[in-house]
Amino acid sequence: MFTSPSQLKLINDWEKVNENVEIIVAVDIGGSGLRIRISNLHNETQFLDLGHVRAQTTEETITVFQNLGQSLKEVIPAFVSKAGALAVAGPISNGKVVLTNWIGPPADRTLVLDELPEVIFPKGKTLFLNDLEAGAYGIIAAQHLGELASHFTQLWSFGPNSQPQPLIANRTAVLAMGSGLGAAIILHTPLIPDPIVMPTELGHIQISVACDHDPNHQIEHDLIQHVSNHYHAGKQAPEYEDIASGRGLSLTYQYFMIKRQGKKIPVENINAGDVAKSAKEGDPVAREALKWHYLIFMRAAKTIATSLSCETILLALDNQVKNAWFVQAIADELKDEFNNFIRPDLVKGIRVYAQTETLNFNILGTTYMAKQLCK
Repeated sequence: MFTSPSQLKLINDWEKVNENVEIIVAVDIGGSGLRIRISNLHNETQFLDLGHVRAQTTEETITVFQNLGQSLKEVIPAFVSKAGALAVAGPISNGKVVLTNWIGPPADRTLVLDELPEVIFPKGKTLFLNDLEAGAYGIIAAQHLGELASHFTQLWSFGPNSQPQPLIANRTAVLAMGSGLGAAIILHTPLIPDPIVMPTELGHIQISVACDHDPNHQIEHDLIQHVSNHYHAGKQAPEYEDIASGRGLSLTYQYFMIKRQGKKIPVENINAGDVAKSAKEGDPVAREALKWHYLIFMRAAKTIATSLSCETILLALDNQVKNAWFVQAIADELKDEFNNFIRPDLVKGIRVYAQTETLNFNILGTTYMAKQLCK
């Protein structure tokens, strides 16, 4: 059981409409399971987090949802679910998603909106969101709640007299490294009252490489060739995600172990989390790998922000928080990388923020979008 009946009974005390408790259901589907939040549609201060529920297949997930719906009907007969939103990792098409952070055949990793129990996920009022898309909507929600600024720090300012500026501007790029490199754009336009999020596949842009007279040309060339050899038969420049991701950090560490110690460790034996931990403990090879991992990440941020005329960049989500100590330690090098651009007028004034405190933006974002569906 994901929660006790006594916990669910608390919902009976929530604000009602015509004697019904009108709820919305938000779900963050991770690699090991689900996080579920039930909220009062009419009072954002009334919500219940059910904690982490283990589910890693279609059948397990549907069973959790069915059990939740049945428990709600038994404990709170007067509840009505008005909308639902689910954050997922994987391609979404026509109300269907194949989860990429679960293992097994596609049939065991597929969710279909119309097959979710309607008692908590009403048809026409439930949607899937790409996980970073949900995170970006969560950033919007945190801004509305006044919680955003305390979770980010500006990596560099523009002089002693510069004034604090809002983290979300007319165009804001949100980037996050995990198993891949996610990028989304938050857009404000006078045409509609609320900001919208544009999910992208910009992490797959090919890396722009340094030329011969750059002081880091040789080491960068050799690293990129190493990555290209692994993924692209040495014929094409890698994409940003090939270095700015968990798998990219593992491959970058492999390269620097070869270069600094003459040892080639099979990349499948290199865990990105262990590399970051070793860097924190002072391992020079791990620190060098982590530095290039972040330099390429910053180059991706610069490429995306300048191409789409963004005013702010948010480097977000859990891995960013875990490595905040390192990002601060190399902030000057990251600034130099960001400003090293053929059109310096385009990067001038772009504000870059890094997340430093954990907050489940995916749950905030799915809650926000479920509420939007009720308007």
